[in-house]
Amino acid sequence: TKEDIFMLFDFIEALFSAQVDILGKSAYAITAYHKQQQGKYEEALSYYNKALKNAKKSIDLKTDVDLFYNKALCLLKLRRNKEALEIFDWILTVNPQHSLALSAKTQLVKAIWKVK
Repeated sequence: TKEDIFMLFDFIEALFSAQVDILGKSAYAITAYHKQQQGKYEEALSYYNKALKNAKKSIDLKTDVDLFYNKALCLLKLRRNKEALEIFDWILTVNPQHSLALSAKTQLVKAIWKVK
């Protein structure tokens, strides 16, 4: 119902103002993911940047890597391939076994070579 939707928006707004983390994910990260799922990549990118800015430094590298990975996927959708490639490279430096980043980077490099 409309009331449920408004309650949800109020809850999300409260999370932002309180800087609350849910299961290690900031409200910014959660919103970014939902915007990404809706195909609103520019908005998602903005929220991923906010989430990364507010992330605790070196506390949870896995969470940071996940945020960067999803940010790179948004960049790909926005055809900002060079930026996405730089992020995939960073992820693979931090975690060479990150199979999703490796796969995405491989596909991106193949696509770049096809264009040339």
